[in-house]
Amino acid sequence: MLGLLERNSSIYFNIKALFNKLQNPSTRETTFLLVTQAETYLEQYVNQSQLLTRTDELLNSQLSVQQHHFTQAAHCNTEVTRVKATSSDALNQIMVCEDNINKWQSEIKELEEKIRQEEAKKEHFTALAVEVHRAKIDELAHEGIQHYSDGLAVQRQVERLANDKEVLQRKLVSILNQYYQFKAANQKPPSSSQQRS
Repeated sequence: MLGLLERNSSIYFNIKALFNKLQNPSTRETTFLLVTQAETYLEQYVNQSQLLTRTDELLNSQLSVQQHHFTQAAHCNTEVTRVKATSSDALNQIMVCEDNINKWQSEIKELEEKIRQEEAKKEHFTALAVEVHRAKIDELAHEGIQHYSDGLAVQRQVERLANDKEVLQRKLVSILNQYYQFKAANQKPPSSSQQRS
C-alpha cells in the first residue's frame, strides 16, 4: 500500500474510500482492527511526506537566500578593492602634481600657466581621494559586513532545516519498515485451491 502511494500519491483517496467501506458494523473485529492499523500507517506516512516536502522547499529557499547574501558580500568586497585602488591612483597623481609644482616654481615666468593647470588637477584629485572615495569605501564596507552577517544568520536556519530533513527522512524509513513488517505479519497464506492453480 505505501509502496503504491510512493509511486502514485493520487491513489490516497481511493485507499481511504476502501478503508471507509471496510469499516462497517458487519466487518469482523480482526479485519476491522487490521484496517484501522493500516489506515493509521497511511495517515502517518502522508503527514510525514507532506512535512518532508514543506521542509525541503523551505530548506531550498533558505539556501538560495544564503547564497544571495554571500554573493552580495563578495560583490561588496570586490567593489571596496576597486574603489581603494582608484583612491590610491588619485593619491599618486597628487604626489606627481606636487613634484611638478615644485619643479616649475623655479621657472616662474615661463611656467605660471602650467602651475595653474597642475593646481587645478591637484584640487580635482584631492577631492576624489578625500571625499568621494572615503564615503564610498565606508558605505561598501558596511554593506559587505551586513550581507556577510545576514548570510551567517541564515546559516543557522539552514543547519536546523537540514537536521529536520534528515530526521523526517529517517521517520519515513521507519514507518515504511514498520508497515512492511505489519503487512508481512498479517498477510494470509494462499489457500490450497490457490496453490494448485
